[in-house]
Amino acid sequence: MIRRERFEITRPDGVVLVVDRNIETGEQTTTVKGLVAVEPPAPIVPTEPRGNASIEAWSAWADHLGVEYPEDARRNDIKALILSAAK
Repeated sequence: MIRRERFEITRPDGVVLVVDRNIETGEQTTTVKGLVAVEPPAPIVPTEPRGNASIEAWSAWADHLGVEYPEDARRNDIKALILSAAK
């Protein structure tokens, strides 16, 4: 007797797949079953970082606010530019 498992997976793009796997050999087949409506993910909006956050967090926050900074700016430089832009 061949031991098998069968399950469905819904991909992020809404495609529903049926996976049929032979447990003993590991062989599997995948077939497309159909589509389901998928809501687009909500955009990720950065939040204001804590004072000691990484330069990546501060640069993401500056980008979100539209504050320009030099490519070689350090974390404290970016924080100062954000503060001065807020005034």
